[in-house]
Amino acid sequence: MKTKQQQTVFKISLLSISVLLMSAPIISAALPAMIDSFSSQSKSAVETLLTIPNFGIILALLISPFCIRIIGKKNTVLTGLVIALISGLLPALINNYSLILGARFTFGLGIGLFNSLAVSLLAEFYEGDELSTMMGFQSMAGSLGSAGLSFFISYLVTLGWQQTFWAYLIILPVLFLFGFFVQIPESRKTKTADEVQTETFSVNLPVVGLSILIFFLFAFFMASVVKLPEFIIHNNIGSASSVSIITGLSTLVGIPIGMFYGKIHQLLKQQVLPIGLLISAIGFFIVSQSSTLAVLLIGVGFSGVGFGLAVPFIYTWTALVADKRAINFAYTCLIIATNIGVFFSPVLLNTLGKLFDNTSAGFSLLMAAIGFLAMSLIMSIKLVLKKKTIVNN
Repeated sequence: MKTKQQQTVFKISLLSISVLLMSAPIISAALPAMIDSFSSQSKSAVETLLTIPNFGIILALLISPFCIRIIGKKNTVLTGLVIALISGLLPALINNYSLILGARFTFGLGIGLFNSLAVSLLAEFYEGDELSTMMGFQSMAGSLGSAGLSFFISYLVTLGWQQTFWAYLIILPVLFLFGFFVQIPESRKTKTADEVQTETFSVNLPVVGLSILIFFLFAFFMASVVKLPEFIIHNNIGSASSVSIITGLSTLVGIPIGMFYGKIHQLLKQQVLPIGLLISAIGFFIVSQSSTLAVLLIGVGFSGVGFGLAVPFIYTWTALVADKRAINFAYTCLIIATNIGVFFSPVLLNTLGKLFDNTSAGFSLLMAAIGFLAMSLIMSIKLVLKKKTIVNN
């Protein structure tokens, strides 16, 4: 039986991989300098360096189950960490766009191998209230990791855009902790033949709708990552260093929202989603119109709060509407839709800019505000119609 100290070390080691789940876009502060450095490439092509890891994550999500069968869960996590470490640091050593693009895609593959395991492993070791607590810590670990790396990059970016990639050295202690302190019995909670037979790989219409919703939610929210650095520097609101600080602060906003989400959901119930989307819309509008750092921070805070309300509601709603035999597949659909949304965000924002003959970063942020407002209105109408249907019946 493990001592309390051993249990604490085990929990920290198990949660450590969650620190890396949101690490792909943290180099956004270096985008303006990268755009200048790769002048032969289009702005969209350089911005793709920020989002291409998500395409790798999607592919890895599909092959991860096969890796687990062949080499086991722990070795799958360790393999993903090693791949992410090598490919994450490679752009710090090379200055070739194509090679960096390949390295960023491979970085996504590494993260994607253990993406789903960061959550599912918790359910193997904990249950009941302790599992709920660990799930909360898992969410906080992701936010803290993203915030901490963003603050670190605020210094590294002052040394040059390539230096920002040294932030991925954070993978080394995670590799050490997980490798030495996490033991996973591979036979733990093995499904019976009956359980396997009852599982299905189909999705119903509500899950398809939620997948489409989360695609657009992340596609528009990524404007705060892809376009904000350009907006801040172009409007002389701050420096590349301040971009990372702002990104870190916006991530920290999600921590208290996550802690009190249960209470908020009890109070607002299904109104949480349209209200969250509306708050994000207000936040992006404030950001798009800001000319000072103080106003911009207020807008970023609003968008972070709204985002923190909307995303957990979508995942909770999915559990209610999905076929119970296909709940895991339903969540996989959401994760894939999320990563596709992140990947195509620069394309969507730049296409809208060309359509309206305004490719400025400020206009992209305004389009994000309109996108969130449209989603809020659609979900509000859906709720009203649902209530009318219930009343009529």
